[in-house]
Amino acid sequence: MKVQINSMRHQSGAVLLIAMLMLLVMTTIGITTMKTARLEEKMAGRKNGSQLNEY
Repeated sequence: MKVQINSMRHQSGAVLLIAMLMLLVMTTIGITTMKTARLEEKMAGRKNGSQLNEY
């Protein structure tokens, strides 16, 4: 019984660590995606503005 209890405690810590790492990766991807979208929006705005100035 003691062996099973000890292995369960170590397993729970491993799951927590993996979950935290996955959360960190997902947060990094989300922030990068938001920055990219903002940059693309600025680029599109500049292109649109320059086209309006030509007419």
